[in-house]
Amino acid sequence: AERNRRLQNKVAMIITTDFMCWVPFIMTSVLHTLEVIDATSWYGLFSIVILPINSVINPILYDDRISGLVARCRGGWRRFGESTGWRNQPVTIVSRVKPSKKKKVPTATLR
Repeated sequence: AERNRRLQNKVAMIITTDFMCWVPFIMTSVLHTLEVIDATSWYGLFSIVILPINSVINPILYDDRISGLVARCRGGWRRFGESTGWRNQPVTIVSRVKPSKKKKVPTATLR
């Protein structure tokens, strides 16, 4: 069951990173083909920066040793947050609109 869950998480991460790297390129290409935008200058950015990120991330995700390291780091970071109490601190949301004198600045608590 644990191994199955880890495999599902790994596949989900691979699909997510592929989606995040390729969908902006595909959408830009479609809009360029439909002559909605002129994306000629953007192809260099995609081919030199964004798509190689996907090529770097995939082997890291496929490697079980790296995935285990990331999981341990994530667990350590979570324990650090719980031990210091920073996760339960209220967060003040500041807006650019000046609040009226009757209203208070909204706050939220991270969980």
